[in-house]
Amino acid sequence: MEKFHIVSALCRQVVKDGASKEVMSQMDRLHEALQEDGFTDEALVIKRLIDKADKTKMIEPSKVNLSRVSHLKGQVLTPNSKVPVDKDSGSPLARIIFPDELINQEQPIFPAELSGAIGQLVNEWENIGKLERFGVKPSLSCLLFGMPGTGKTQLALYIAKMLGLPVVLAKLDGLVSSLLGTSARNITNLFKFAAQHRCLLLLDEFDAVAKARNDSQEVGEIKRIVNSLLQCIDERANQGMTIAITNHEVLLDPAVWRRFDVRVFVPKPDLKGREMIIRKYLKPLELSDEKVKLLSLITENYCGSDIELLVTHFKRHTALSEDSVQFIKIVRSLLTINASTTSELATYVRDNTDSSVMYKLNKDSGFTQREIGNIFETSLSKVSRSIREKDKLTV
Repeated sequence: MEKFHIVSALCRQVVKDGASKEVMSQMDRLHEALQEDGFTDEALVIKRLIDKADKTKMIEPSKVNLSRVSHLKGQVLTPNSKVPVDKDSGSPLARIIFPDELINQEQPIFPAELSGAIGQLVNEWENIGKLERFGVKPSLSCLLFGMPGTGKTQLALYIAKMLGLPVVLAKLDGLVSSLLGTSARNITNLFKFAAQHRCLLLLDEFDAVAKARNDSQEVGEIKRIVNSLLQCIDERANQGMTIAITNHEVLLDPAVWRRFDVRVFVPKPDLKGREMIIRKYLKPLELSDEKVKLLSLITENYCGSDIELLVTHFKRHTALSEDSVQFIKIVRSLLTINASTTSELATYVRDNTDSSVMYKLNKDSGFTQREIGNIFETSLSKVSRSIREKDKLTV
C-alpha cells in the first residue's frame, strides 16, 4: 500500500466536495477490501472519511433553511455552493455564514430608539410581499456606520438571523488588488454570485472600495473601482438585500452614500447601555450595584468592545489574585493598562488618592457615603471622615 496516501487524498477531496451515493458505495467496498486484506490502519482512515461524509449529509439539510423573507429571488445557498475567487491569488472573495451558525447571535445592546428602528427595518424586510401589494418597494440596502467596536457587524449578523437568511460576507479590503482592473472584476464577480442566490450580502470594510473619487491621494484605479461598485449596487437594488459597514463614513464617495435607502449611525453605548454590557460580560462574576455603576461611569467614551475587554481583564485579575484584592485597586490597574481610552472620571480615579476619589464620587457623581464605603471596601466612618476633611480644605 505504498500509494495509499494518494487514494486517501482523493477520498478526502471527494468527501469535502460532497460525495454521491455511488461514490460512497465504492468507498464502502474499499473499506471492506482493506479490512479483509489485513490493512487495518488504512481501513480505519477510509472508515473515518465515510463517517465524516455521513455526518455532513445529516448537517446539510439544516443549512438549507427556508428564509423568513418571502418573494426573494435566487437559488438556495448550500455548503457546496462555489464562492468566487480572486483569479490571481486564488483567495475566496467572500465567506458564507449559514443561518444555523447564527443561532446564538444576539442583538447588540443599543439605546431603545435604535433597537426600535432596527425592529421596524426587520419587520419591513420580513413583509416584502405586503409592501409590494401596495406598490411600495422595500428598502433593501442599508449602510451601518460609526466608531470601531460599536457592534455594527454583530448587528448585521443579528438581522440575518432574524430574517433566516445566509450571509455572503465580503471583506472588501481583501478584494482590492494591486493589478489594474482586477479589483473591479472581483467586485463584479462578488455581486454576480450574490445575485444568483437568496442571501444577505454583507460588505465589511466598505470604505476600502468606496472612497471618494476626488481623493488626491488615490490613483485612477479607484475611480474605476467606484464606478463598478455603483453599477453593481444599482443592479442589486432590485435583486436582494445588502448591508454595508464602515468605520470611516467621511471617506465614502457621495454617490455611493446616496445608493443606500437606510443609513444607520451606530453610536457608542450610553450610561445605561454600558451598565448592561458590563453585567452581561461579568457573568458568572457578580458585583454590587455601586461597583457596576462606577465601572459604567469610568467607561464613558468606551465602545462596546472596549468595555468587553476591560471586563475580561477584570475577571482575569480577580481569578488570578491569590488573596482578596480591593476592587478599587483592580480598577486602577485596569485603567493603567487601558490608558488610551479614558474619561475624565477614569483619569481622576486612576491618578488620585482614595480620599480625593471618595470626595469626588460623593460630590460630583451622586454616590452615597455608604455606597462609597462598599466600593472602597472600608468603613462608613472612614468615608465620612475623608469627605469632611476634604470639605474643610475646599472652604
